[in-house]
Amino acid sequence: MVTIIVSLVCLLVTFFTYCVFPVLRSGARAKQHLMFLISTNPKSVPSFCKAVGVISHFFWLCMFFCMNVCSFHMFHVFAGSLTTGSSKTKTGNMKVVFRYILYSYGCPMIIVILNILITFFVTGLQNIGYGNNKCFITSLTSYIVTMLVPVIVLCILNIYFFVVTGYKIKNTPRVQCNQSDRHNFIVYVKLFTLTGISWIFQIIDSFLPLSAFSFIVTIFNGFQGLFVFLSYICNKRVFNLYKTLFKDKRKTDLTLATNSSTKTTELNLTS
Repeated sequence: MVTIIVSLVCLLVTFFTYCVFPVLRSGARAKQHLMFLISTNPKSVPSFCKAVGVISHFFWLCMFFCMNVCSFHMFHVFAGSLTTGSSKTKTGNMKVVFRYILYSYGCPMIIVILNILITFFVTGLQNIGYGNNKCFITSLTSYIVTMLVPVIVLCILNIYFFVVTGYKIKNTPRVQCNQSDRHNFIVYVKLFTLTGISWIFQIIDSFLPLSAFSFIVTIFNGFQGLFVFLSYICNKRVFNLYKTLFKDKRKTDLTLATNSSTKTTELNLTS
């Protein structure tokens, strides 16, 4: 509960920051996806437990598909298949974003729906595959096929994309001069490393009995929101944006106070 609360607060600050500063959201590379995972086991409310299981499964998959979009886009940018910010029209950019959103949320939705339908018919219309003994995927086979396999495949693809992108950055002079692209690449690598490693540990722990390792993995996974905050918000660029914002606000307040004082003085003189 502590780690999830900390993560939710960090995600809220991250979301607020991206709302306040549109410049952080410019371009397809900077589209930030915020996921909230509610982990609970309300045995007295089985229908709610099933709903939590379905939603949790969906958003965990979304997180990995979104990260896959990030690594894929960086790979395409540095491979020369996509043009970057200034040369891309707004319409073209929005088409790319739409395709990425469709992929990031459509694929998880298909996986979850197929899991529900197949489990429902295989069990003779008895259950939907969620919430029987925990508020997540009930069957080990379903867990392996609909969660473990997609995560492993996406992680392998991400590693390939990042390795190729890193090679391009190191060996292409044009890329070395593009600080914005390099910054985005570094951020994505940090985020993927933190979240990817934590999920590798989570997968290993799912096949082991409860131990001290289980608690370490749970805490590490619970701080996912903190990792997002550290990767995207805790940098010099965001600090300077907030510094400028507060400086402009002070100037505005001072101007309003000066104008108000001048008007008051004029009124007194008139009286």
